[in-house]
Amino acid sequence: VALVNEAKALEAYFIRNGASWQMMSALFKIRRKVTLKRRRDCGAWRPSGRLPLPDYPVRERIFRAWFAIEDPNPRVRYYRLHQTFPQRSIAVLEAVVREFEAGQ
Repeated sequence: VALVNEAKALEAYFIRNGASWQMMSALFKIRRKVTLKRRRDCGAWRPSGRLPLPDYPVRERIFRAWFAIEDPNPRVRYYRLHQTFPQRSIAVLEAVVREFEAGQ
């Protein structure tokens, strides 16, 4: 029961903090429409389209922080990364991580 409650709390955290529906689908197995409804229900509006990324030095700091998180669970890694950069949405953090991982 505790694990289910923790997963639900983490799911709500991701939705409130701007995770993309693709991320919600990959990490929590939630369909796009369900993600959009939950986002609307909690007032977590997100602009459509591509999100502007931070400047390059900030992106490097984000990726170094991501690389330093040793937990293998991507949910936990993105949660901890967002705790380090709370002013950025989880979708922006995800885009930065993907950009750097694609370049390696």
